[in-house]
Amino acid sequence: MATPAASALQTDLFVVTHPVDSVPSLLHRAAIVTLRDRIPELFAFDLRSLGLFRIGLGLLMLADCIYRAADVEAFWSDAGIRPHGGHMVLAQAPWTPFQLTGEVWFPIALLVGMACAALCIVTGWRWRIGVAGCWFVLQSMNLRNGLPYQVADGVHVLLLMWSMFLPLGERWVLGRGRPPNAPAHARSIVTVLFILQLLWIYIIPGSYKAVEPKWTQGSILIEAAFIDAVATGWLEALLHVPWLLELFARMTPWFELFAPLLLLVPWKTGPLRTALVAVFVAFHVLGIGMMLELGLVPYTLALCWLPILPGWFWQRIGVEGTAGTAGTAGRTLGLPRLPSLAIGIVGFASFVPSAELRLGATAPIPGIVRKAWRQTGFQQRRFSLWTRPAGNRHYMIAARLADGRAVELHHRVPLDWENPPPAPRNNHWYKTFQKLQDLEWVRHAVAVWHVREWQRDHDEGPPIEHVEVVVRRTPWMAPTWWTSGQWEHGMPEPTEYRSLYRVRGHGDDLQLVRRHGEADWTTPEPG
Repeated sequence: MATPAASALQTDLFVVTHPVDSVPSLLHRAAIVTLRDRIPELFAFDLRSLGLFRIGLGLLMLADCIYRAADVEAFWSDAGIRPHGGHMVLAQAPWTPFQLTGEVWFPIALLVGMACAALCIVTGWRWRIGVAGCWFVLQSMNLRNGLPYQVADGVHVLLLMWSMFLPLGERWVLGRGRPPNAPAHARSIVTVLFILQLLWIYIIPGSYKAVEPKWTQGSILIEAAFIDAVATGWLEALLHVPWLLELFARMTPWFELFAPLLLLVPWKTGPLRTALVAVFVAFHVLGIGMMLELGLVPYTLALCWLPILPGWFWQRIGVEGTAGTAGTAGRTLGLPRLPSLAIGIVGFASFVPSAELRLGATAPIPGIVRKAWRQTGFQQRRFSLWTRPAGNRHYMIAARLADGRAVELHHRVPLDWENPPPAPRNNHWYKTFQKLQDLEWVRHAVAVWHVREWQRDHDEGPPIEHVEVVVRRTPWMAPTWWTSGQWEHGMPEPTEYRSLYRVRGHGDDLQLVRRHGEADWTTPEPG
């Protein structure tokens, strides 16, 4: 044990051998060493958080199954709006499993298999097989018909891709407790890519929104309140405080651009990341999710943040982990060098298409590689997330029966030109109807499907004489029109786009012949 005199002597020697002006350099080197130790911790995921993410991912896949099952015949069979061999909307894929058969039992069987795979993910039993199974079904359906494709579908495929290489089965597995001396966290090239993915989802859309006048001038949410297909009652109620909607719109691009960058702050990572996860989950579920009807999108984006929950969070709520957490002596799960290299190449390459779109340049990549990207779905997209809204639209599949009655086939209600149905049945139909105005073949295919569906359910009733696909669209208005409150004095007159078809035949012999001119909706047509 050193005496006070010895300690004083050591202090004097330190001052003599290390001049005062060298102390800042020593502190600087110490700070560099500390920072070097902390940077790897930024990419370490707590295994309890990964287990929670796995459960959420499985539940989300179950919800996606239910969402798709409602219209499985319409979208993913040859009896639907896009028979096999017709137009490929999303991508020209070399092959899809749907080339085996166009019968409706096939997509039903795939969805049943996907539901079983989702249960494997939730319980943790054979969860990697479950992840691969969900990816196979989702991507097959995305390639089979791109008409109902939405942002959540692309993000689901990417989440499943990263999940194949993350240790999601170390915690919260049904019927299995935590083994002794279990690792505390995981860190690998996949955790690095996952954080990069999270940044990409926000920074790329944020960069578009930051130069879009409807966001920068604060008009977009006011306009959204008048888009019947997406506006909720909560958003419509907020029209009484338009300045709040304007403020929220102006802040969102900068929030998306800079808030995710806090993931890269190497100090106070525990409380900082816990707060960041809470803010983004609330932003999607309680903010955007309560104002806009966007299907599964808010829950998908909220789920992306669960792996980021640090060990600090679990300690504060009293959930026991292991002797070590990120930054302590706990063991770390990783990947061998060769698989890490292969995954890293594929992972970083997945960002190339989106970067090309943003930069306006094309990388020298062979066509066969691009086809492989499209086939697997492992490529980033723009993730526009309402960069430029399409405006309010009403869609009607109007039919006139032989007895003179007029019905709207999509909702199965009497036709009312003054009060059209406010929205399609779900978001898959909404994404499909958004293409009606520009694509003639989509108008024809949608009309054929609805006529055939009506004939099947009303075989004994009067036949349909003609059907008209109507898109009623509100004109584009400048941001200042919305922010100045001119909408309070009435909305501008909508523009209509119509396609009229004469109905001939029934069932497999059904034909829709394009007609010109205006339909007679008042009296039966002569035979």
